Amino acid sequence: MKLAKILLLINFLYFVNCSPHTIPYEQKEWREKGITSLEEIELGNVKHSILIRGTDKSNPILLVIHGFAVPMMPFAHLSYGDKRDRMEKNFIIVNYDQRGVGKTSRLNDEDQIDFTMEDFVYDAEILCQKLMKRFGKKKIYLQAISWGSYIGAKLAAKHPDWFYAYISEGQAVYAPESIAEMKRFSLEEARLENNVKAIEELEAAEVANLTLGVIKMKENMEKISSWGEYYQNKKYKYRNFTLSELFIGALRKAPEYSFFDFLATLKSMDSFSEKNISKLMEINMRKEVPEMNLPVYFLMGEYDFMNQAGRDYFTTLKSPKKKWIELKRAGHELGADQPEEVQKIYIDQIRKETFLP
Repeated sequence: MKLAKILLLINFLYFVNCSPHTIPYEQKEWREKGITSLEEIELGNVKHSILIRGTDKSNPILLVIHGFAVPMMPFAHLSYGDKRDRMEKNFIIVNYDQRGVGKTSRLNDEDQIDFTMEDFVYDAEILCQKLMKRFGKKKIYLQAISWGSYIGAKLAAKHPDWFYAYISEGQAVYAPESIAEMKRFSLEEARLENNVKAIEELEAAEVANLTLGVIKMKENMEKISSWGEYYQNKKYKYRNFTLSELFIGALRKAPEYSFFDFLATLKSMDSFSEKNISKLMEINMRKEVPEMNLPVYFLMGEYDFMNQAGRDYFTTLKSPKKKWIELKRAGHELGADQPEEVQKIYIDQIRKETFLP
């Protein structure tokens, strides 16, 4: 028992004192030709944390714009040590924690920065410019996930000549529609099994009503999301993990995050949601971005509650080239549900179709 406590204490002290870093490549050729860098950079007068990884700097850049309050950087280590992973062999992958999120939240006084959609778009805009100049690129790839697709679509529409393609995973369109679909599905399943607790919570949960206040809206959205994930997994049986388990596990083991980054990231998820949930309910991409003058790829899971809204938006969206790619046995989190299939789409389809060095 004493030994177990000592080992636990040693592990805790190591976690606290270990400096955040990204693991360099072992292969000499990758170290010489590639890049593994964890940095701080100023975007829109706000310090941001960014991670850049790729085995060959001559490859195209893929900028990742993460979802609502959930950074993608903690997941990077799950693939870069895996010999089966091909993404870093075909792209320079750039992750950044948005203002108010994750490691970036520790670098700034949140009371002194703004959280308008224009700010998020401007941050990504400046980052694109810096990356193209630094690596000598005329274009890059833009990957946008969920909430990030609001930012990414606006940026792609504004600067279509900057990007080989706009790639959306779980395209967000109009949040009240998708949340209503999640609630409808969950209530239907709850009533089938007479789950009184679920029925009561779901029936009482309004979200898009701005008069409720941000705290109540956030609580209601969390209840609907929780029951939605529960009943999706129960009905379709396509996951053997919860998204919370996946994220916490990845974040806890990510070398890029210190113990204090870990705590700040968890805290930022609540504060970011409270600051941005109202604007989340007001954005409607059908009206705000009806056209993108570049190749567009929508990757959607067949079980994604945003699937129908995404398909409707895709149908009306004007673009010189657009593709709808639906992944089977996947929900809103494609990288978690079908990671190898997503890799194949990026490398064997999108890159081959659009990359002109």
